[in-house]
Amino acid sequence: MQRFPIPKTVRLSGRRVRLVVEKSAVLNRDTMGLHSPWNGTITLDSALAPDQQKATAVHEILHDLDTLVGTGLSEKDVTALASVLFAAIRDNPALMKWLMG
Repeated sequence: MQRFPIPKTVRLSGRRVRLVVEKSAVLNRDTMGLHSPWNGTITLDSALAPDQQKATAVHEILHDLDTLVGTGLSEKDVTALASVLFAAIRDNPALMKWLMG
């Protein structure tokens, strides 16, 4: 599988959000990522394996979008949705190419 660098920014509903990878004081063994819609950042733990960073990015993106639209998803909801969404993305490269085309 081809490896790509982590993008510095992503666009979420017209907003530019920075992806930051660091071992931060706010991240601990129970927290692999953090979204801050007020700062426009998503922080990922640098100690995570690449696939875990990707799954965590999807999780934090869902949190960010949930905050934006105000649906009030629980952590359990976001975790479940992120897991199946990440699997759908990974398992369907042809779908991703079609969506991006």
